[in-house]
Amino acid sequence: MLRRWIGVNVALMIVGAGCGGSIGGAGSPTATPRCSPDVTVSSTPTATASATPTSSRTQRPSSTPTASPSPAPAPEPGANITFFGLAAADDVPLQPIGTDANGRPVFERRFGQGFSLVLEARPGSNRQRVGGSAFNYDPTDPFVRPDLQVLLSRPLGNGSPAVCDNSSPNFGGIPAVEPPYFSEAQVISDAINDLGCRFVDGTGNPSGRSDSDACTMFPDATFHFVDALSTIQFCARIAAAFRFPEGDTVVTARVRDAGGQFGPVRQMVVRINPTASGSPTLTHVPTATATPSYTPTPVPSPGPPGEITFFGIAGADSAPLEPTGEDSEGRPLFERRFGRGFYLVIEAKPLGGLRHVGRSAFNYDPTDPAVRPDLQVLLSRPLGDGSTAVCDNGEPTFGGVPGTDSPDFRETQAVSDAINDFGCRVDDGTGNPSGRSDSDACTMFPDATFHFVAEDSDVQFCAFIASSFGFPPGDTVVSARLREGQVRQIVIRVTG
Repeated sequence: MLRRWIGVNVALMIVGAGCGGSIGGAGSPTATPRCSPDVTVSSTPTATASATPTSSRTQRPSSTPTASPSPAPAPEPGANITFFGLAAADDVPLQPIGTDANGRPVFERRFGQGFSLVLEARPGSNRQRVGGSAFNYDPTDPFVRPDLQVLLSRPLGNGSPAVCDNSSPNFGGIPAVEPPYFSEAQVISDAINDLGCRFVDGTGNPSGRSDSDACTMFPDATFHFVDALSTIQFCARIAAAFRFPEGDTVVTARVRDAGGQFGPVRQMVVRINPTASGSPTLTHVPTATATPSYTPTPVPSPGPPGEITFFGIAGADSAPLEPTGEDSEGRPLFERRFGRGFYLVIEAKPLGGLRHVGRSAFNYDPTDPAVRPDLQVLLSRPLGDGSTAVCDNGEPTFGGVPGTDSPDFRETQAVSDAINDFGCRVDDGTGNPSGRSDSDACTMFPDATFHFVAEDSDVQFCAFIASSFGFPPGDTVVSARLREGQVRQIVIRVTG
C-alpha cells in the first residue's frame, strides 16, 4: 500500500558571478584565502571548519558537452558557463522569477529539497574542452580540486564539514563559504568537494553528463541539454540531508577547462519560500548525444531472503504512481505514453523473522549461472535493442536488456545474464547496483520528503529507465523476486 504518493521533483540549474571564499564554523581553524582573479570582492574572508573530511574518492572526468538557454555572448577564455539554474521534480528546467538587487537570477522554490541544481558549460575562446570532474580530493592538499567548483553562502542541511558524507549511515549537509573566494585553503577545497560529490552523472559517478544522458527533460519527453551550445552538464539532486534553508542562498560557480583555465564566475540565488507556489518552466528544446558508463563490482555473498512489499513505478518527479487498472490476469497495470523517463521501484521486507533483506542487484559470473544477486528481475519483452551483453550500460556501447519467454527463474546462464543485465541498472543513489535505505529512498511525497512507499519495507531498489533501455510500445510483464521470496508481477503498457 502507498504511504503517500504524488510529489514534486526538480532539477536545479545555476547562474551568477563571484570569487572563492571561506567556510563558517564556530571554533574552527582559520586560513587566509587568495581572491581568484576573475572576480573582485570588498573584504578578505577567513576559512573555518570543525571536522576532518572523510572521503577520498577519485575523480572520473568526462569530456561530454552541455548547453545553455539564453543568447550566447562571445566566449571568454576558459570554460564558459552556459546555463546555471534549477530543474523541477519532473526534471523540467525552470526560469528565474527575476533578479536580486545585484542582478543575480533568483530561483524560488517552496521546499528546500526535491529539485536539482544544474550547470552547463562550453569551451571558451581558447577552444579547450570543458573538464568533467566534480570530485577530486586530497585532505592534505588544497590544490587538489575538481573541474566544477561551487560554493554556497549558507550551509545546506546540518552544514557538516565532513567531505562527501552522502551515504548511509551518515548523511550530512554542506558547509557555507562566505564571501565566495576560491582561495587555496583546505577548508575551501573541502567545501567544493563536499558539494561536488553530489553532482553525479547518470551512473552515480561525480562527473559531468553528455547530452544524451542529460538530467533535464522537455515537452517532447526527451532528455537533453538546456542550451544548444553546451558540451557538458552537471546535475545535483537536492535531498533532505542537504536541503537549502529558508530564505536566500547565493550559489557561486566556476568551471575549469582541460588546459587548467577557469572561465568567468557565475552566481544565482536559490530562494526557499514556504508560501511559493512554484516556478514557470522553460520550453527551449535542443538536441541529444551520448552517455557515461559504469561497471559495478559484483557482490559475492547472498543476503537474507525477502518478500516484496511494493512493486510499481515512480514518475520522473520521483512521485510513486498508482496503477491505471489491471490486466486480464489481475496484474497491476501501469500505463505510460513513453517507455523511458520513469523509475521502476521495488521494495521488500525480511522473510521468516529476519532483520534485514539482501541488498545486491548485481552479482555475476559468466561461467556460473548459480551466481546471482538478491534482487532478480525478468522481462517478457526486450528493453531497448535487447542486447545480450551484460551490463552494457556505459560508453562506448549503451545496450538494452533481453527479454525472457516466461518468468522462469530456472538456473541457466542466459537467465542469470538477463537478471544481472537489468540489475546493473539499479542505482543506490551513489552509483552502486544495490538497495537503498529509507533515508535515501528515490520516491518523493507531497511534503517534499523522500522515503519508502510501504511502511514495513526494509530496502528499496530503484532503476531509472533511460532511452537506451526503454520499454517498447505495448505490454511488457515485469517479474521480480527477492532471493527465495515469492514472484510478483506488474505490467507496463507504453501507448506512445
